[in-house]
Parts: sequence; structure tokens; C-alpha cells
Amino acid sequence: MKKLICSLFVLSVMTHLIAQQMTCDDIDKIIQLEERSWNENHDLLDPDLFTDDYRIFTGDVLSYEKYAGRAADMQRTHDQIDNFKFEILDHFCTDLRVVTFWKTTGTHRQFMIPVKIFGMTISKTKNGQAYEAISIHDMLPSLQAAGFIISPPKSTK
Repeated sequence: MKKLICSLFVLSVMTHLIAQQMTCDDIDKIIQLEERSWNENHDLLDPDLFTDDYRIFTGDVLSYEKYAGRAADMQRTHDQIDNFKFEILDHFCTDLRVVTFWKTTGTHRQFMIPVKIFGMTISKTKNGQAYEAISIHDMLPSLQAAGFIISPPKSTK
């Protein structure tokens, strides 16, 4: 489960690919390629869309550096989740940032529990290339499906 969660964290960060080497006018085309890449487990985007020192963070944890880890993360995700689906629900773009709101669903192969994770990824770009991305995740639906009981914190008053 830990590897699945890590893979999904990296997956969410992958949505950083939205604006590199492109202008905001091209965002819809890039989003379609990003969704197809993850859903088909075949990268359709150009590695030149990333700087050589590109970094992906999940929160404040470095997920990996450089573009090379992308294919391995795609494969790991598909190896662990049946009926995998990735969808970018909304986005906005500026000259220096791309923000995406996304959802991923499927069934964890080993534990046979539904996976439903929402997230937001903020990608930073310079000179038309991504140099850093950070993702934030809402895993509550998946944790509840796994049997975790999540209750609000008790008041300290």
C-alpha cells in the first residue's frame, strides 16, 4: 500500500507537464496528451519539456529528480491498480505556473479496495520548460475504503 500511495503521489505530480515548451494557448492539447499518457501507460510527451535539473515534490518530500523516473512511475501505478483512470478536472495557466486539479480512480490489485484520489499540482516553468512541480493530495476516499475511520479532531475548548 505504501508503494501504491507513493506511486499515486508521483502520478499527481506528473500533471506538471501541462505547459512546458508550450504557451497557455496550447494547454488543452497538452492536458489531453497527459491524460492519454497515464491512461494508456505510454508517455506521449517530449522529455525536452523539462529542465535537466527538474524536480518533483509530494508536499515537501522529493519524489524524484529529472524526467527519467516518469516511465517507471507510470508502470508501477499500472502494475498496482486495475481499471486505472486519470482525469484532469480543471486547470489554469500563467506564464510561470500551471495549476491542475485532477482525479485518479481504480482498484488496488493486492488489497482489492477502490482507489479514489483527488489532487492539485502546481508546476513551475521557465523558458518554456518545467523545472519543479509540487502536489497536494486528498486520499480520504481511499483511506475510508481501506477501512480507516477518520473523525474530526476534538475541540480543545
